Formats: sequence, C-alpha cells, structure tokens
Amino acid sequence: MIKASLAIESRDLTLDEISAAMTREPDRGFERGSVAPSSTWTRDWTSWSMELRLPRDTHAGTGGLATAIASLGMAMAERAAKLAATGREVVLIVHQELAERP
Repeated sequence: MIKASLAIESRDLTLDEISAAMTREPDRGFERGSVAPSSTWTRDWTSWSMELRLPRDTHAGTGGLATAIASLGMAMAERAAKLAATGREVVLIVHQELAERP
C-alpha cells in the first residue's frame, strides 16, 4: 500500500494558525510543547498534516500517487507555498507499507 501526505511544520505557529492558513483542519497534528504519546520528551515544533487520497479505481503505483498529489489542487498548493516562503517547512511525504500475505 502506498500512502502520501502533505505536512507543514513550524517552530513558531500554532496548529490553529496553520489550519487557518491552509483553510482546513489537519488529518493529524500536534502542538509545539506537547508530549509524544509513548515518550516523555516535548515536541520542538507544531506539525499539521493531511492525507492525500488515492482514487479508488486507480492502481496505487505511480499513476495513483500522481493523481493523489494532483488532487491536492492549486489553491492548497499555493497556500502551502506561501507558508514555505515564510520559512515554514512544507514536506510531501510518500511511504509504502509492505505486508506479507499467506
């Protein structure tokens, strides 16, 4: 399975400020200074991320991934670019999960 997400990280913005700039709530996120679930250390940055959806009828290889990235849309990409231009880190994350099957 291939998954993709758009992540924005900042040492000075709050999760609400990033959400306002991106005009949507994150699919996942955490605030700077919060404690990670299985740790005792506090986070040094705020993280906002949204999952990019692979189309149901498209193979989850490069074609499906390209479609998912394109589905982000120009408006969302432009909002992310504005945050990147002000020094925030904007990352497109792609990962593949491998599972053994019988």
